[in-house]
Amino acid sequence: MEAKIRPLGNEDADYLQDESGFEGIAYSISFPQNRNEVKDIIDQCMGNHETITIQGALTGITGAGVPLEGHVMNMKEMNHILEITKDCGFVMKVEPGITFGELEGIVRKESNNTYFLPVVPTEKSATLGGAVSSGSKGIQSYHYGSLENYIEAIEICDNQGTFVTIEKKAENNLLIGSEGMLGAITAITLRLVKKPKYLWGIVFMFPEDETACAFADSIHEMEQVMAVEYMDRKTIELIDTYKNSMTQISKVPSIPAEVNSLLYIEIAGDEEEIVEEAAAVLIEKCVETGGDPDTAWAVTGETEVENIRNYRHAASECTNMKIAESHGSNKRIKKLSADIEWKNRSRAEILKYYNGKLENSGLNYCIFGHLGTKQPYVNILANNQEEYEQGKMIMSQFIRDAYIDGGMVFKEHGIGKLKKGYFCELAPIEEINKMVKLKGKWDAKSVFNVGNMFSENQL
Repeated sequence: MEAKIRPLGNEDADYLQDESGFEGIAYSISFPQNRNEVKDIIDQCMGNHETITIQGALTGITGAGVPLEGHVMNMKEMNHILEITKDCGFVMKVEPGITFGELEGIVRKESNNTYFLPVVPTEKSATLGGAVSSGSKGIQSYHYGSLENYIEAIEICDNQGTFVTIEKKAENNLLIGSEGMLGAITAITLRLVKKPKYLWGIVFMFPEDETACAFADSIHEMEQVMAVEYMDRKTIELIDTYKNSMTQISKVPSIPAEVNSLLYIEIAGDEEEIVEEAAAVLIEKCVETGGDPDTAWAVTGETEVENIRNYRHAASECTNMKIAESHGSNKRIKKLSADIEWKNRSRAEILKYYNGKLENSGLNYCIFGHLGTKQPYVNILANNQEEYEQGKMIMSQFIRDAYIDGGMVFKEHGIGKLKKGYFCELAPIEEINKMVKLKGKWDAKSVFNVGNMFSENQL
C-alpha cells in the first residue's frame, strides 16, 4: 500500500512556519510511519516532478524545515525505537521523528536511569532528526562535545528511493548540519554514555559581565563542570515579562535587580564527595574573581536541576514569543539571531563586542547561552521594519567579523532560508563550495529542502 499523500489544507497551516516566523507554501503533505512509506513518498514525488521538504517538529529558527513549494514530508509519526543493544554499553537505533523528551523517558526506563544522551537541546519537543539536520546541541555539550560524537550510523533514503547507511564518522559529519538537503533520514544509531550518579546546578549572580567572565575563565579546566550558561540583564527582564504565564518557571524566585550577569553551572560525578568538592572550588573561584557566592542558588538531583534548566530554556522561548508578537504586527519581521562560536576573542571580549555594537544602535536585544564554549546567542528584537533592516545590517557585521576571527559562524541553529544571504555573501568560498559539492553528490536533481543555504541558481 502506498503512503498517503494528500492536498495541504487550511488545517495544515502549522506546517508552513517555524519558530523564526518564516512562512512558506506547499501543495501536498504526508506523515510517513516507517521507512518504506518514506520511500513510497519519494518515489511518488519524483514521478510527479515535485520537490520535497523534510521537516520535524519545526522548533528551528532559520526556516530550514519550512517549504517554499511542492510536497511536505513531516516525520513526527516516525518516532519509534527500532533496536536496543546492551551487550557492550548502550546502543539504540531510533527513527528521526522521536523527540528528545520521548527519547529521554525511554532511555531512563530501559537503562534503569544509568545511561543518557548528553547532548540534548533545551527544547525537549525537538526531534532527533531535526537536531542532526541543524547540528543543534544542549548545554552539557560544554563537557560532552557535539552530537556527532554519539552517532554510530545514519540511514537515509535518497532521491532514487534507495536506502544508504553511513557508518564512517567522517561522512556522518557531512550529514550533520546538512538541513535535510541530501535525503530523508530514516534511522539514527546512537551510542549513549553512563549517567553520573550525582548532578548539581548552581546559579551564580554577578553585578557585571567582567566578573562573570573572569569566573567562567577560572573554571574552564574543571573536570566536573558540565555546563556554563550565561544570561544578561535584558534576558532576565524579558523572562520576567512572560514568567507568570509559564507554569514551568512560575515558582523560580525573581533575580535581584542589581544582578546584570547570571551564570548557570552544572557539575556532576559518580561520587557525592567529588561533586561537593567541586562545588567548594566553584565558591572559592567566585570569591577570587570578585563575585559573591552568598547570592548563589544551588540545587541537587535531576528534578531540581530540571527546574533551573527550564528557566534557561525560557530565555529561548521568551525570545521567540517576543519575535512572534512583532511578526504578528508585521509579517516581514523574523528572527534575528547569531549563534557564533568565536575563536580568538575572550569571553569578556565577545560580550563587550556585542554590547558595544548594539547599545550604540538603540535596538532592543538580549544575550544568553553557551558562554563556556564562547558561543553566547545574541538576539535582536526588532519592533518595526526599520529596526529589522537595521538589525540585519548589524548581523552582517557580526558574521563578517566572526569569519575574520576564524570562528564557527552557523554553529548550532543552522543556515536554512533566513540566513542563506549571509552565508552566500560572507562565507569563505571554500566553505560554500564544500556544501555545493555535497548537494551535487547526494541530490543533483535538487529534490530535497529547496531554498536551504542556496538559491536554485547557485547550485
